[in-house]
Amino acid sequence: MYENFKAYLNRYISISENDWQLIKSKLYTDKAHKGKIILYINEVCQNTYFIAEGSMRTFYIQENGNEATRLILFENETMAALSSFINQQPSEEALQALENCHLLRMSRQDFYELLQLIPKWETYFRMRLEAAQVLNTWRMESFLRMDAKNRYLHLLQNKPEMIQRLPNHIIASYLGITQESLSRIKAKK
Repeated sequence: MYENFKAYLNRYISISENDWQLIKSKLYTDKAHKGKIILYINEVCQNTYFIAEGSMRTFYIQENGNEATRLILFENETMAALSSFINQQPSEEALQALENCHLLRMSRQDFYELLQLIPKWETYFRMRLEAAQVLNTWRMESFLRMDAKNRYLHLLQNKPEMIQRLPNHIIASYLGITQESLSRIKAKK
């Protein structure tokens, strides 16, 4: 599990063995069963998670009571309720395990301590923030530029594991449509 995280970090920065040992000392193993809420809405996010196995999502509750999934991530990615994690304000979104997960958890305090101790950690954080901004912009633009069918087809082409591994109600929530609409789109495909 730790080696997966080290390989993940090396996609962004090269780290010395001493830096790796310091980073590793701040990581704790965690498990989350399918369906477990890891962070509830209105809680302050105190941890970031590396997904070693499984998948997670962030979601909101809309005014009508429906869930709206903002982000779904799988193995070898990191997840947090980023606005809450950074600003230490109550989160407007929840984090949930979509499958049984093996996680590495790092506290916000340790994360920010590493920013002071390891200059390359700050580079890693900046690169992750940039990637999150690009993804969020693309998601917003996809809702403005594409109809539901084209969002589904794009997902099928670019993230087939999402459709293969997750139930329809989660996919529909991510696409911003009802399960019935998703079923109709799949039937016409």
